[in-house]
Amino acid sequence: MFSQGKRQLWKRTLSLARVKLLYTRITLTRFTTLYFFFALASCAILSALQAVTFVDNSNAVAALKTKLEGVAIEGLAIVDNDELLVCTSIPNQAGTNCTLLLTFGEDLDKRDGLLADDLEDILGTLNSAGLMGNPVINTVPDNISLSFEDTCIPSLQWLDDVIHDAQREDVVTFLFQIWLFILALVTIVNESIPHLMAAVAGHLLGAGWSAYRVDSTRRLMNLYRTKIVPEACGGEDLLQNWWEIRIQHAIPILAVNCLTLLAFGYLSFQLFKVYATQSFSRVGASPKIHRMYKFVLLFSVCLQLSGFFSLTSTAMWIDKVCHGMIMALAKHAKLYLAAFSVILVLQLPWFIFGWVCVRKECKIRFAIFCGIAVLLLTLQTMMFFSPLYRYIFLTWPFFATITVTAYLLIIATTAMGILCRLNFDKGLAHYLQVTEALDGVDFTPVYFPKGREVDPEKATALETKLSEKSDDAHLTTVIALPLAAQQSPTERKQRGESIYSEQDGTPIFLSSSPPLVSDLAPAPSLRSSRSLRSTRSRLSKPPPQRSTSLRSVRIEEKKQGKSDSGVPVVPPSVRPAPRVLTAPGRRYRDSKSPIRLSPASPSPRVPLPPAPSPPPGYDETSPQKTRSTSPTKQGLPTNPRPGKF
Repeated sequence: MFSQGKRQLWKRTLSLARVKLLYTRITLTRFTTLYFFFALASCAILSALQAVTFVDNSNAVAALKTKLEGVAIEGLAIVDNDELLVCTSIPNQAGTNCTLLLTFGEDLDKRDGLLADDLEDILGTLNSAGLMGNPVINTVPDNISLSFEDTCIPSLQWLDDVIHDAQREDVVTFLFQIWLFILALVTIVNESIPHLMAAVAGHLLGAGWSAYRVDSTRRLMNLYRTKIVPEACGGEDLLQNWWEIRIQHAIPILAVNCLTLLAFGYLSFQLFKVYATQSFSRVGASPKIHRMYKFVLLFSVCLQLSGFFSLTSTAMWIDKVCHGMIMALAKHAKLYLAAFSVILVLQLPWFIFGWVCVRKECKIRFAIFCGIAVLLLTLQTMMFFSPLYRYIFLTWPFFATITVTAYLLIIATTAMGILCRLNFDKGLAHYLQVTEALDGVDFTPVYFPKGREVDPEKATALETKLSEKSDDAHLTTVIALPLAAQQSPTERKQRGESIYSEQDGTPIFLSSSPPLVSDLAPAPSLRSSRSLRSTRSRLSKPPPQRSTSLRSVRIEEKKQGKSDSGVPVVPPSVRPAPRVLTAPGRRYRDSKSPIRLSPASPSPRVPLPPAPSPPPGYDETSPQKTRSTSPTKQGLPTNPRPGKF
């Protein structure tokens, strides 16, 4: 077992590795960096603005509480189609009685009763809206006059319930912004196209809902100031200028959402091109694999969105039922809570099984995923038969939007999952497994070029190959090189040499000093930087060690076994080392051209070894004799014996 210190060190190492990986992925390109910081900035700004709106709604609830506290109302207040009603239970249930208290816009003397034709119109409107099935609507008798408390308190109670729903919307929107940032972070770390597309769809929905909230706030303000305050509450305004503040805080949310949508649209498009190129242009993936992988990506996008919206819809409905007058008036409320609790619990395994089974092509997990999906669709479909569910669905637009979106996404996710199931055992799982394994070891994949795009690696290789051919063909005309580096052993130019010999000794060839480098070839011509770099790289290797003023024998003489003058060549193993002649200003002639040995020669000199012992029979007192290449002028035999190696 590891000690506590080792465990902490190991955890710290893993955390540092994750941070390093995160930093590498974020700073991969300028678009990934901009995407991350823009996602972080938008999340912080929108979350702060959403918190401000939550505080505004809390202030409105506190202002209404001063009027509603201590006042008990039997029933549920409803404002619909310019009518104020109080129902004994949830509308559209058997035995529910609704009392019409006020019709906004009518004269005061007509508030105590309704004409028969008006009553039929109201019943038709309520039935068409789905709020009531067979309602029993009672009107206030003519001999009873309604007081201020009888009309204002129900109106304010209905408004208080609407603002409580707005608070729930603020909480959901706040969590929604955090979820979008997590999607952006996972997109960058995993280079995931599904998370990228889900984030774009989320920002689109967020911008649309922020626009709707501005419009709904204006309509609610108009209803409050033109109908509730003057008619139901007798001119008493409890909220004062709260509406202006609420709208002033809602407009910046809309502006930031629109700006964020445009920015994320552009950055997501740039990242999508990069990630799509990596996903669909890798070597080893066939068009069939690409087509199946696109289905998997669409399935993953639907799964991401449906997971969040399903959880949100379920949590909102549970919170709505557990608070307020709904809990006391709803029939079978515990049964509804049990059903939605099952839906809430099944969301997590449904999401995990769906994400894993399609990529690993696990048939058992896919069967479990489909079973949970069918159960979720069945439960949500059956909930529409509930009067309570329909009432909340019809009176809360935000809940209706989230619920319909989640329902459609579950259907789309299940359908895409079935399409992916039809492609099992066709090679996609193996391809994804190999790709993830290579990505895990930081392997750089190879990609196919598309269209007329040029592969940089192929272009570089071709250009380098042409450059090398050009260098080989024109090497001596491009740059002056040392003789040993330019020519092959059989193509070296013959240079002048002198002979050291004695009357009774063996003649030894002495090479002349090498010429200046500038004398070997003309000045170098201007070539491309790539050619020069390839040439310099080959020249960077040091040549073999050899003396610049000593040349034992030419390569051709090694092959032929004799020199051009017919003088036998002594093998290196038995040849005595000559004494180097470096007298300044001395001239040697050969059959080619005179070469002058001078100390001022710019050619580099290699340190020479110490002079070896003289050959046998050599007398130091006798002068040395040097001759040209002609043997007759040096006192040598006219027909020397040929020497062999």
